[in-house]
Order: sequence, then structure tokens, then C-alpha cells
Amino acid sequence: MVLGRVRGRLLALLAAGSVAALVGPLTAPAGATGSVSSASRGQPLTVMTRNLYLGANIQRPVLAALTAQSQGKTPTEVAIALANATHRARATVDRTDFRVRSRLLAAEIAQHRPSLIGLQEVALWRSGPLQLDQVGVPNAETVDYDFLQLLLDALAAKGVKYRAVNVAMRADVEAPSFTGSPLDGTIGGTQRDVRMTMRDVILRRVGAKVRISGKGDVTFTHNLAVTVAGREIEFARGYQWIDARLGNKRFRFTNTHTEAFSSDIALGQIQEVVAGSPTNKNVPDP
Repeated sequence: MVLGRVRGRLLALLAAGSVAALVGPLTAPAGATGSVSSASRGQPLTVMTRNLYLGANIQRPVLAALTAQSQGKTPTEVAIALANATHRARATVDRTDFRVRSRLLAAEIAQHRPSLIGLQEVALWRSGPLQLDQVGVPNAETVDYDFLQLLLDALAAKGVKYRAVNVAMRADVEAPSFTGSPLDGTIGGTQRDVRMTMRDVILRRVGAKVRISGKGDVTFTHNLAVTVAGREIEFARGYQWIDARLGNKRFRFTNTHTEAFSSDIALGQIQEVVAGSPTNKNVPDP
């Protein structure tokens, strides 16, 4: 988590995980020696970034399916390997219960009250009927965990209200989930399809003096994609931004989540951000 106070011509680039690049003059941090007059330092802006953690390692089901494929398993056997690993991953989501984690994060946010927050891995977990003939088709609709709503509710319970001002839809993937195998009659567990929709989100604190004039969202062209049981599954990521004003100063606040499982893909994604954002330019005054 990064918490900063910034002013002047500002562009905040919030990168994957917990990295913030701030361009523009900085105010003196709390507790620092020396002083900056209110006239010279302008209005301070406090921002925060946090990766919420989607609740489990979703690469494990993919790797289980790819391993089965590399061993020459049939498409049905590959789907079974995927389903067993998905069952374990989904159980991990329950154990890393975001309903609890959201309350802890809300307490931290309520303490610092940042004006803007960039969030990554704001997962939406859904489930639906088991569809072994539609492996990889994202169509489950029953909501199990909505990380965004859980966090907003937890913040409201702390007496601090935030509003999502930019919600970017990212990877949307679905897989069967059960234990055992229907081939030998050992199938068990909760037999269902599990769907995970990834989102990146920018929050603005209600009552903050930041005024938003525009927003945007780009899905990367460089993304991790795998073929499982004959269907390509893409784990799309991207970056989003808001154009805003604080007092008489304009700035752009950018939030992105780059690929964690391939440094080559992550490099291509960062290059897309640099090419598409004015990170090396001054943001003009009105």
C-alpha cells in the first residue's frame, strides 16, 4: 500500500500490486522537518493503491489442465483435472474470506481517508449449474462474492463513503468444479461451474474536493492466453484512468494491473501504458 500527499501538476500511475509513481512537486510528509506555506504548496491530495487478492491462485487449475493435456489425456480427462483443481481453488476463496478482509481494509482506509483509491483484483465470484459441454464459457450468474460491494458496505459501516468512479472489466473465466470423476462414478463435492470476473476499480471518497472531468479504460493487447480442452482462455488485463481537478490544478490518476506470471507479457503491458498515457508530459493548467 502506498499513501502519498501530492500537489501541482500531478499524474499518478498506480502499478500492479503496490507501486505508485508520482510526478510533480511533493509536499513535506507528516512529521518532516521544515515547513511549506499553504500558499506555495496548494491543496494536498492523498491517494492509495491496493491489490485485494482475488482469494486463490487461479493459475493452479490452469496448470492442472495443461499438465493433463501434455500427458495426452482426452478432452474429458482434461476437463476433470481442471474441475478437481478448480474445486480446491474455490474452497481456498472461502477460507480467505473477503468478508473478513474487507472489514480490516475498511478500517485502514477510514483511518487515512484517501481521496482516491486504485484497486486491483476486485473479484466477482459467481457459480451456476455444471456444464461439462461448455468448459470455459462464462455464463454462471449466481453471485457468491462481490468484492467491490463488500468493501463499499464495509466502508459505509465505518462511516466513510466511497463511490466507484471507474470500473474496468478484465478477465472473465469459468470452469467446472467437483471432486472425483464421473468416468468411474466417484464424482462428488459441490458440482457446479465456477466463474471469476476480474475488475480494476478507482474509488473516490464522497465529499473529497477532487472533481472528475473524464475517465477511460484500455484492455492490453499483450495478455496471457491458454488453450484448455480446445477452448482459448484469455486472462485479460489493462489500465484505467480518471482526469480530475483539485483546486486549479488538473491531473490524471491511472490504475493498472500487469501480468504476474510472465515478465515478457508484463513488459509489453507497461510499454502500452507508457505509450498511451501522458506520463512524461506536464498536464496543462486550465
